Amino acid sequence: MPIRLQIIVGIIMILGLTGIFIMVHRGKLNLKYALLWILAGVVGLIMDIFPGMSGRIAAALGIELPINMLFFVGFCFALLLVFGLTIKVSKMSDEVKRLTQELAILKYDIEEKKDVAE
Repeated sequence: MPIRLQIIVGIIMILGLTGIFIMVHRGKLNLKYALLWILAGVVGLIMDIFPGMSGRIAAALGIELPINMLFFVGFCFALLLVFGLTIKVSKMSDEVKRLTQELAILKYDIEEKKDVAE
């Protein structure tokens, strides 16, 4: 990889990590959701600083081309992210259902008390 491209990628990675830390600090992003992005950014930055590392890791794993390993890692990252979000959506759906039922019960109680008062 040309040094110019390495510098550009490194700057983009550092800016991305800085943005994530700022969003966590301001409370716009929960730390437990940011950890996966921080990990990906740090790994990307390490791969940028040591460009031959991906080739050595790919060779050690028996993968012929380093780009294939990077695509596989990216696919696994996306799969892990989607799975985590699916779990969160499922929990939130259960919470919405519970809160809707609780609200309906409270509305019923209020209407019942109004009818008794009249």
